[in-house]
Amino acid sequence: MRNAVVLAAAVAFSVIALSGLMGYRNILVVIGNFQDLRRDSDTIAALDRGDLERVAALTANEPQQRRRLQIVRAAMAAGSAERVRAAIDDMREEEERQRRVSRVNADTSGRSALQGVVVSTTVSALLLLLTFAQVAATARANRIARERAEDANRMKDQFIAMVSHELRTPLATILGWSSILGDDTIDREILREGLATIQRSASVQKKLIEDLLDVSRTLTGKLRLSMHTLDLQEVVHAAVESMRPAAEAKSISILTSFEPAIRVSGDPDRLQQIIWNLITNSVKFTPRGGVINVVMSRAEEQALIEVRDSGDGIDASFLPHVFEPFRQSDVSRAREHKGLGLGLSIVKYLVEAHGGTVSVWSDGIGAGTTFRVMLPTAAAAGGVL
Repeated sequence: MRNAVVLAAAVAFSVIALSGLMGYRNILVVIGNFQDLRRDSDTIAALDRGDLERVAALTANEPQQRRRLQIVRAAMAAGSAERVRAAIDDMREEEERQRRVSRVNADTSGRSALQGVVVSTTVSALLLLLTFAQVAATARANRIARERAEDANRMKDQFIAMVSHELRTPLATILGWSSILGDDTIDREILREGLATIQRSASVQKKLIEDLLDVSRTLTGKLRLSMHTLDLQEVVHAAVESMRPAAEAKSISILTSFEPAIRVSGDPDRLQQIIWNLITNSVKFTPRGGVINVVMSRAEEQALIEVRDSGDGIDASFLPHVFEPFRQSDVSRAREHKGLGLGLSIVKYLVEAHGGTVSVWSDGIGAGTTFRVMLPTAAAAGGVL
């Protein structure tokens, strides 16, 4: 389409330029004729009566010359040379006037042709520039799409590697202890240790599989919530207490501060999952002896839940990607702490499914991290759903 417009502009430019040049040439021909007529007038002034008759016969088919001959013949019949000269001078003045008019017309035609050339050239240049800009934009879009495809392939490879590692490790533990426990002479203490290890490894696998299923449900829109009005303090307190043993295993203190009588409309199991995932993330990236603060308060018509830790913190460049699935700021540390990088992406989806928002803040590496969840209260949400 754009090439057709450029071609049309070029054709229009050519037509306008050709028309202007032809008009200018016609004006020059007219001016040349006037100059010939002037010379004819000079010749006529030198003729006598006999010459006039011969010239009249030669110019019988030339109306312009015949008109001049009639004027001069009438003047000569009057016997006045001055009248002849005056008639010829009048004719010359008329010719000069017409020459001036023709030159003005020629200048106007030339300017019109020049303006047509300028306009056509400008339009063609703009269209060419737009074409080049479109080509450049297309090339840039293709480059961005290619880079995104490469990033997607790289993330897919990393995801497959992480899933393989995370599922293989507890499975190897389960298989190893299963073979040991098959020995009838095994000590009872070792038996208890093996069973506990198998249970922990199976729980890890169960959590990984549940995260994968949750992500699959969110992507396909099949995750369903059982919504009703509830006391948010009870949900948050239950989630904190269920995570306290994991924190105490690393000598991490969980401090709480709850404002009472905050009611929201939500799914209690999924709300607990939000708090579990946030505290799990904090426990994972907080060194031994650290502190995690869980604060719940009211902010106008919303409930505010904050999970603040004194852990590793997050680099500012990675903050915009925290809630993206399968994204981890440091792959080596991810392998150290385990996990698929799904917990926070699930948090974001569940919070938004409850009509809320979640955000994260960190002053940088080593400065701890704060997660803030905002949920509409039951009154703001319109009561029981």
